[in-house]
Amino acid sequence: MKTFLAKSEDTGFGSRSITSGRLLNADGTFRVKRKGIRYFDPYMWMIHMPWPRFFLLLFVGYLLINICFALLFLIAGVENLTGDITTGAGAFLTAFFFSIQTFTTVGYGYLSPVTPLANWIASLDAFCGLLYIALSTGMFFARFAIPGSSILFSEIAVVCSFQQKKAMMLRLANLHNNKIIDLDATMVMTYVDKTQKARKYQGVELQIKRVMMFPLNWTLVHIIDDDSPLNGLSLSDLEDLKVEFIVLIKGYDETYAQTISASRSYIASEIRWDQRFKVMYEDNDENITLHLDRINDLEPDPGASVSY
Repeated sequence: MKTFLAKSEDTGFGSRSITSGRLLNADGTFRVKRKGIRYFDPYMWMIHMPWPRFFLLLFVGYLLINICFALLFLIAGVENLTGDITTGAGAFLTAFFFSIQTFTTVGYGYLSPVTPLANWIASLDAFCGLLYIALSTGMFFARFAIPGSSILFSEIAVVCSFQQKKAMMLRLANLHNNKIIDLDATMVMTYVDKTQKARKYQGVELQIKRVMMFPLNWTLVHIIDDDSPLNGLSLSDLEDLKVEFIVLIKGYDETYAQTISASRSYIASEIRWDQRFKVMYEDNDENITLHLDRINDLEPDPGASVSY
């Protein structure tokens, strides 16, 4: 089996770094764990964390900052505040809620600082509140501005008859109702060469590798002919060679006015032989209905007897 992946199409994994196991997780994320040098980027950390954790972090930070200022007001003495002042345990709550009013610039009016020390603490409290709200708002909109991938891949690929030959197929669809144009598809097959104890890569030619628009599902088709890296291989051969197919999709999202990308990985256990995809849309006089929940629906291949 010869490799013919050009250097300009290098996957970035190399041939010696990994000799077994899949390179990408099934959802397209890298199966790479970095060690040796610790680098923490708070911005990237907050941008990519899940939304529930993001809001929890903002709330916890909000509480901690106001607790710190409440303690400062207590250390300075609640007698530096005027209004309905309580003593004992209630003094902390008084200072805490006064800090929240100052932090958020609400100011209900029943508490106010009366000494220079209390005014300086309140000024610092208000300044931190303005910074916190500004930074939180910026992070909030930055998270919304990231173009998330709305491309849905089938969880399995199939090998079935196609134009008097065999072909490998997988399909994808747009989860959202937005417009994605100028889609490009690239597929690479990687396998373990046991004789050289290295991982090899081969480009996989697609029948159609570019579409102008993406209104329905798109089935990627690789015809298994004499030039195909799959020519003469069975499912057991794919398992023995630790074959993995890496698919990369790039397109232009008009909603975000940005280029988006999505990737997916398929290994031998995720390929179904002699089955084909069922049609996942219905056409009537009024409109076309695309059933996204049918993206993995299969049926027996009526041309399964076709040989390579």
